[in-house]
Amino acid sequence: MDSHGSTRSLTLADLPHDILRDILDYFVDDPDYRMGPRFDDLPHYDDDDFKTLQSLRSVCRSFCNIASPLLIPTLRVRIDSKSLNRIGQIAKNPLIVAGVRTLQVCTAYRPRELAEDARAYRDLQSKVLRSLERACDWHTEFMHEMSEDELEGDEGEIVKAMHTYWSMHSSWRAWPESDDGKYTALLSESFDEYRRLQHEQEQLLTDGSFVATLAAFTSRLPSLRAVSFLDRADVGLDDFSGRDNLTVLANDHAKFRQLLVAPHTWAALEESSTIPDIPTVKLLWQLPIAMHANGIPLPAIAISRIPILSNFHHLCPSNNDWTALGAACSTLESIYLSSGNHGVLRQEHMPPESQSHLNNYVSALLSGPHLQTLEVDLYGLQLNTGSNHDDKTPTMLNPLGAAISSLRARDLRDIVLGEIAFTQSELEHLFSAVGRKLGSIRFYCVGVTQPGTWAHALHILREKIMASSRECTAQLSRLCGGEFERFKEGKPRVRADSWGLSAMSSSSGTCEREKELWEAVERYVRGEGEGNPLVEIEGGRIGC
Repeated sequence: MDSHGSTRSLTLADLPHDILRDILDYFVDDPDYRMGPRFDDLPHYDDDDFKTLQSLRSVCRSFCNIASPLLIPTLRVRIDSKSLNRIGQIAKNPLIVAGVRTLQVCTAYRPRELAEDARAYRDLQSKVLRSLERACDWHTEFMHEMSEDELEGDEGEIVKAMHTYWSMHSSWRAWPESDDGKYTALLSESFDEYRRLQHEQEQLLTDGSFVATLAAFTSRLPSLRAVSFLDRADVGLDDFSGRDNLTVLANDHAKFRQLLVAPHTWAALEESSTIPDIPTVKLLWQLPIAMHANGIPLPAIAISRIPILSNFHHLCPSNNDWTALGAACSTLESIYLSSGNHGVLRQEHMPPESQSHLNNYVSALLSGPHLQTLEVDLYGLQLNTGSNHDDKTPTMLNPLGAAISSLRARDLRDIVLGEIAFTQSELEHLFSAVGRKLGSIRFYCVGVTQPGTWAHALHILREKIMASSRECTAQLSRLCGGEFERFKEGKPRVRADSWGLSAMSSSSGTCEREKELWEAVERYVRGEGEGNPLVEIEGGRIGC
C-alpha cells in the first residue's frame, strides 16, 4: 500500500535485485559468460538483447547498476590504437568493467614483409580474388558463359560479381608498375592504408605499450576469469564467400577496402609461400608475465592456435626466463590449447630446437599446482603423410607427451587430449599423478610410441577412476600404437571373451575391429569387468 492506504501494483523494479539479475542474465548471448573460457569462437551478441540492456540502464539507477555489468562479459581487443582507446574509455566506468569476465586478444597481424613489398601484397590479395571467383563459379556452374541479358535472379547477380572479380584480377596484374587499370586505385589506396596500420601494430608491439596497457587494464577487472588468445581477424574472406554475400565486395568497394587492409591470421600467414616473421606469438608469454608482475592472478588461459610450421622461437620468454612464465601460470586452474583444425599440416616432424621451444612453453603452462581442467588438441601439428586421415600411428603425432606428463595433476578434474604421442613411461607417470578429484577424461588420437604398450597405463587409469571421489566418465577413441597397432595389423590371436571381442583374422574389417577394441578398453577403464582386454593381445602386460 502507498501512504494513502491504497493498493499499488507491483512493477519489475520491485523485484529483489538477485532475481532481476537472474532475469537479465538471459539477455547475455555469450556462452563464455556462463560456461567458462573457451577459444571456439568470437562472442556474438544479439543486437536486440544488447539494445535491451542499453535501454534498461536508462530506466533508473537501480536498473543501471544491475544491467551495466552485463553489457560486456567478454571484451575483445585488437592490436591497434583504436582498440586500446576503447578499453581506456570502458575502464572509466566501474560498473561495466565489473562485469568483464574474459579478455579476448585477437592476434591477427600485418607482417612487415608485406608492407614493404607491393608485389607481395598484390599477390596475396589476388588470392582473395581467385577464392571469390571460385566460389562464384561453384554456385553458378555452367552459367558464366551466358550474356548479362540472359542472367536472372540471384544466380545472375553472382555471375555478374564473378565478371567483376575477373576484371579486378586482370587490372591488378599491372600494378604497381602501372596505375592505369580500372580497379588499381582500390588496391593502391588499400596498400597505403595497410602500410600505415602495419607500422602502428609493429610500434605497439616493439615498444611494449600494447602489453603494458592490457596488463594495467586487467588490474581494473575484478571479475576477470580468463584471457583468451584468438587467431582471428574481425573481417575475413569467410565473411564474403557464402552464397548470400558473394556479391557484396563486387558492389561495395568500402567493404572490400576493409578486407584488403585487415590483418592476417597466423593460419593464413603460414600458408604463404614464404612464411613471414610473426612477432605476435610472443604475446602468449608476454601478457601472462606482465599481468603477474602487476599482481593479477590468471585463473584460465585459452589459446586458439600455436604456430604449426615456423616462429616457434617466439614462444621463448626473454633470456629464456621460463621461471617467470611458470610463476605467471602458477594460478591457472583451466588451460585450453589448440594448434588449429584447418589450414596447413606439417610434412615432417619439428626440428629438435622447435620441439624444445614448444615443450618448454607447455611445461611452463602446466607447472601450477591448482590445475583442474586441461584440454590440448594438436591436430595442426600432426604429419600429413598422404595416408588415410583416420589411419593414425604414433609416428604421425606430435611427441608433446614429455611436457604433459610433468603436470601436477593432484587437483585435476577434467582432461581432454588429442593428437599427441607419449612414451609408455610418460603415460604411466601422467595417470599415476592423477588425484581423487578426476571427473572426466577423454583421449582421442593419442598414441604410445614403440616399443611401449598401453596395458599397464590403462590399468593405472582404471584404478584412479575407481578411487575417484567423483563420478568419473571416460571416453577413449582412436588410440594407437602398442597393442592397438598389433591388433590393427591382425598379428595377435584374440579369442572371443567377456569383452565381446571377435576372433577375427587380419582380413576382417580393420575399422570395425579397432572400434570394438576401443570400446572394450573404454568399458574396462570405467571399471566394468575384471580382465584387461589388452592382456589378450601379444605384448600387452600388467606389471609393476
